[in-house]
Amino acid sequence: MNEKIKLTEIPELTAIVDNEENKKEGINVSSLFVNSSKVINWKCEKEHSFKEKVSLMYRRKHKCFYCTGRQVLSGENDLKTLYPELAAEFDIEKNNITPDKISPKDTGLYWWTCKNSHPSFQQSVEHRVSRNTICPYCTGRKIISGKSDLETLFPEIAKEWDTSKNNGILPSEVSPYSYTSYNWICPKGHSYKKKVIKRTKFHKPIDCPKCVKAYSTSFPEQAIYYYAKKCFPDAINRYKEPFEKGMELDIYIPMYRLGIEYDGIAFHNDEGQHDRERRKYLACQEMGIRLVRIKESKDTWEDTADDIFYIKKRMKDIELSAFLSFLFGSLFSFSMYTFNTDNSKDAYLNSHYGFPTDFDISRDRPEILEYLIDIDDSFGSQYPELASMWCKEANGRVTPFMFTSGSNFMATWECPKCGKTWKSPICSIVSRKAKSCKECSMKANGLTNTRVKTQKNGSLAEKSGLLLRQWDYKKNGNLSPYEIPLNYSFKVAWKCDRCGYEWSSSPNSRMQSNKKISDCPHCTGRVPMSGVDDFETLYPELAKEWNHDLNKVLPSQIKPYSNHKFYWNCPKGHKPYVSTSGSRINGHGCPLCARAIVGAKNSKKIGQYDDNDTLINTYQSLHEAARALQVVPNAIFQAVKSGRKSKGFYWRYITD
Repeated sequence: MNEKIKLTEIPELTAIVDNEENKKEGINVSSLFVNSSKVINWKCEKEHSFKEKVSLMYRRKHKCFYCTGRQVLSGENDLKTLYPELAAEFDIEKNNITPDKISPKDTGLYWWTCKNSHPSFQQSVEHRVSRNTICPYCTGRKIISGKSDLETLFPEIAKEWDTSKNNGILPSEVSPYSYTSYNWICPKGHSYKKKVIKRTKFHKPIDCPKCVKAYSTSFPEQAIYYYAKKCFPDAINRYKEPFEKGMELDIYIPMYRLGIEYDGIAFHNDEGQHDRERRKYLACQEMGIRLVRIKESKDTWEDTADDIFYIKKRMKDIELSAFLSFLFGSLFSFSMYTFNTDNSKDAYLNSHYGFPTDFDISRDRPEILEYLIDIDDSFGSQYPELASMWCKEANGRVTPFMFTSGSNFMATWECPKCGKTWKSPICSIVSRKAKSCKECSMKANGLTNTRVKTQKNGSLAEKSGLLLRQWDYKKNGNLSPYEIPLNYSFKVAWKCDRCGYEWSSSPNSRMQSNKKISDCPHCTGRVPMSGVDDFETLYPELAKEWNHDLNKVLPSQIKPYSNHKFYWNCPKGHKPYVSTSGSRINGHGCPLCARAIVGAKNSKKIGQYDDNDTLINTYQSLHEAARALQVVPNAIFQAVKSGRKSKGFYWRYITD
């Protein structure tokens, strides 16, 4: 035990005891044990004198405070003496202490100056000595706004900073060499996360992962991954983890250990490619991964995958949609019977009763094409005048600079003359050099085509007396029924010669399948005439309850007995309700008001009578009587209404 060991029994401690000073203070060292808390005088071999408890000196292996640096001795172990260059950066004014009184092992924070006139910074002495650190502004770990921040040094990269997703942090507040990951938006609108230093110091021509992927993938491959992610949410793109360096799977589905490889037309039938495919297949077999290959060109290699599908290089949207439906149907069946997983039941149901998603390339193309980037010799750069018709709103993030001039991409275009939008493939716009929509082109190229058709097939006036009688000469202006053919496809004005109803439609739309001409829509009862037989004119009181906010038409535009449902306002302030105009005319109104009326009727007192018409019992309401006799209320209600029995009794309302 330590309490039995005397101080004099430890030669290392006895050697540094200051006997002279201890005698002066009357301390008997020979009577002290090593666990004593007595403070005595000590002197090391370098003549450093200090005071300390005996127990602490014993536990600390008999080391001198000054020699170990725990206490500062100016001129010997202080910061200024041992590290003069570092002491020169010590900010005496802010620290209120000089460096000759600071230990190099001090862990407290102190202010330091920079020889490059940067602002003062705080660091511990121990940190600066042990790690040989320099000014954080010089290393870029701290920034000076307007001088060393990201926005100042790398303005082009700072333009892609996503302030909204970075919690309001600005690029002017971030170091260009920070290892923190932040959110960025590439020029194509793709959002991604990356460390700042990887964008500045280790910058690549393209940093956006989606844009990088677009350089090496075709549209069918993008579509396959897009739908794979919908059918199998855990699908991974470009899976590399278990393979040797340089080998990866285009798509990997961990749940079913299923790999998908897409081989474009660029993969030629050479032995080198065959060997690479075979090695990848062997690696998949060793790891228990079922490999599926999709190829744009046929070959004789059957030892490169478990299943191989062949597709055409160029496919219409409907063809690609059908292929994807077939492909993923096969993948679901593979996952059902090939792998023993807990989700085999779900896979079975999916393969027999439909997928988690449907396949429609035309509908989903904008989302799939979000991976595309600008290309050289694009349609937009070769035909800027045609590209000016590109409808930015309808096409989303897809631009004319992402496609070649011969692309079959079905884009939306906006006519610069009339503002009308239409869909057409890019190659079609290029081939006919369209500068406007078809209607404007026909009008511009003129009445020449119209006159040719009129001379060849006869004019509208010659072919139909009905249309000639209903022609509105006033509204059609200079357009004559003798100058246009019967199948003229532009709208013209008409006026019925019997009822005076006016409307507009193309002559072509009035031609029915049985080669008859459709008559006036008002005379045939299809539409009302405003101010004559419309709902508002015939039923003005009901029209006052019309809900103008929710209905897309006016009460003057509908027939009195229309089968369409409309919104109506309740005069008593109840919420709007839906009803046909015919139901309103027949007396039906607000359902809440109707329930209140029925409730009032049901709350009347009702009497129970026997066969002798003697009152047996009185109930406060029909519902109370129904509960007492354990019968539905409607049974008693029908008995009152028809005068017949219910539960063996007659029933009548009692009026006070």
